[in-house]
Amino acid sequence: MSKPRTVHGAINRGWFPVKVTLALKNKHSVSHLGLCIWADRNNKFQYVTALELNTSVFVFENATDAFWFKSRWQCDN
Repeated sequence: MSKPRTVHGAINRGWFPVKVTLALKNKHSVSHLGLCIWADRNNKFQYVTALELNTSVFVFENATDAFWFKSRWQCDN
């Protein structure tokens, strides 16, 4: 199966969403691009991302990757 093109397509396939709000990005002094770079270097499986109203939305194919991302950036969702 190919990689979904959108965040919503990935969610519909059962992937695992994580949102990073502007407040969290400011707290950690990181941009959306910085989060993408971290995800590229630390994930074993695919992910899809989008920037929606200053909130970075990441959807991970693997639950373990989503967990590590949440843990690193202290996301609530």
